[in-house]
Formats: sequence, C-alpha cells, structure tokens
Amino acid sequence: MAVKVSRASGMSEQRRHRLRLEISREASRLFWEHGVAATSGDRIAEAVGLSTRTIWRHFRSK
Repeated sequence: MAVKVSRASGMSEQRRHRLRLEISREASRLFWEHGVAATSGDRIAEAVGLSTRTIWRHFRSK
C-alpha cells in the first residue's frame, strides 16, 4: 500500500491527520479549562510542543 505524501510539506496524510487530532484535543482541553477567549494560539502550540506558526498552518482560526 502506497502512502500518500503531501508535496508542500512532505508529510503523509495519515501523519497530518494524527497531528490535527492531537492539536484539536489539546485545544479543546484548554478551551474547557480557560475559555476560548483566554486561550491563545501560542498556548495551544506550547501544549502540543509545536511552533505557533505550525498550529496556524493546520488551523486557519480558532
């Protein structure tokens, strides 16, 4: 079975999906604990160990 790779980032679709899921889960946890308005992209990025820029590549908005 061939793994589909995104040309822009070289990341497989499966890896991209897992990363988006991890970010979503952490963001949901932070939203629940602190509220949406009080949760920044920086805080979400820190929680998942990624750069803020990477977070915004996967999600264009909160």
